[in-house]
Amino acid sequence: MSLQHYTKTNAARILMTPTLILEAAGIHLRTAHQSIGRHLVVIFVANILGLEAFGLNEVFLLAGFLHAKVPEDITFHHVADCFNIILVDSVINTGGSIVDFVRHIRKLHATLRIVVGAGVVQSDAVKPGGMLHPLQDRVGVHIVALRASENKFKGRGTVDTGNRLFNTTKLD
Repeated sequence: MSLQHYTKTNAARILMTPTLILEAAGIHLRTAHQSIGRHLVVIFVANILGLEAFGLNEVFLLAGFLHAKVPEDITFHHVADCFNIILVDSVINTGGSIVDFVRHIRKLHATLRIVVGAGVVQSDAVKPGGMLHPLQDRVGVHIVALRASENKFKGRGTVDTGNRLFNTTKLD
């Protein structure tokens, strides 16, 4: 596994700015995440396969799109004829859910190349002792992110990225 990111670049700062405004929600926030996805595809994923979900879909026009809340939402039917799979998570905190998804996908299809695309990855998740660190020994697993973060912020309720993306902040 490798983590590639552009944390300290001007491009990352520009692309991330709209996602950091806590009042940003709905279509404006989704558009910002789509822009990040397109950027990740063009810069990183294209090199690996030689990313936010809707942005990936815009670049990979024939790619299937599946919203999976838990690993079991992905079945053998979804991966049977695939060579690559891209998992998208706007923010990876500990990496636990990504590890669960990778393990589940490997049980279904052992040779798929897996790319994880994220806007932000918490640095501790990929450091020794972090949940994603053991994936480094796995062939065919890559993580691409616009930014690696040291601040350990975890959004909940009205500041959770998922809630803000889909205007569901009042449901928590």
